[in-house]
Amino acid sequence: MDQDIKKHVVRALRRQHKFRNKVDNGLDQLVELLKQWNAEGGVGLFQYDNMEIRSIQFQHPLLRDVAIMFGKVTTMDATHNTTQHDKSLLTTVTGQDSFGKLYHGGCSYDASENAEDMQRILGLLGIEPETLITDASKASFALVQALRCSHIVCSFHYRRTFSQSMDSLDATDRKAIWEAVMKALKWQGYKDDADLVKDIDKILRKYEGKNTKLDTALDTLKRHRHVLCAFHTKQFFGFGKTSSQLSECVHSQIKGGNSFSRWLRANSYVDSVRHIVANMKLYVDETATRIQACVAEKKSVSDWVAEKLRSSIGHVAQRH
Repeated sequence: MDQDIKKHVVRALRRQHKFRNKVDNGLDQLVELLKQWNAEGGVGLFQYDNMEIRSIQFQHPLLRDVAIMFGKVTTMDATHNTTQHDKSLLTTVTGQDSFGKLYHGGCSYDASENAEDMQRILGLLGIEPETLITDASKASFALVQALRCSHIVCSFHYRRTFSQSMDSLDATDRKAIWEAVMKALKWQGYKDDADLVKDIDKILRKYEGKNTKLDTALDTLKRHRHVLCAFHTKQFFGFGKTSSQLSECVHSQIKGGNSFSRWLRANSYVDSVRHIVANMKLYVDETATRIQACVAEKKSVSDWVAEKLRSSIGHVAQRH
């Protein structure tokens, strides 16, 4: 698109949306899609007040059974980069199936990220996690306490924050402290928790006071070691996962495309939902193909599983 035309269109859209959550022209299509998913056994909820969107929750009908079946280990994260201009917060719920394939358990637009909202979202999606992988937000800790499930704090988020906290250090100190912290995070060979704490305290004594961000990162490592360090998290049922990268992958899909496409999705709920739905359907198509391949190759499975596979193929063909 010509740059001058693009700028003109962007200005026009900005005047139309006025950076608010106003119900846009695609409301009818969105409501029809959500009604259809509800009728087919999925989730499609829409709430608005005074012509402003308050929340949207949606889950593809064919992914509900998948989310319930494989939701024992669930990753949950909210992305703030799609919520500019007063747009509600987008929370994604993801997991991994027995093929090792990432699936979208469901999505929710909400005004805020708190334990009550997140627990309500999981309930709507039919997910009862045995282990939840999240960031280290207060809402996540409160959610885990309410659900009484195991908790793994995303090591990727922590490593990124920790790396940024070392910006003011010289190369020698950065290398030494990085290696020490990675040992505390990754090594499973500690005799007990006291042995792990001993290593962390050694890092604190040597590097405490270098800068405020580093002090905070090291304090977080010690306080959250039971849900962050592999010595402790290895005992949780988590398929070996220690990060919420599955949710990050979904976020990348949602944010994908050129800058103009991203801007449209950031300002139109209909465009956002359509884009996410398209990604959900990709999973459905690929999984149907995999199931058919399993049956065609006559994999060594029980009669009960074989019947489930055959009925799943018919289920997919009927609904998709």
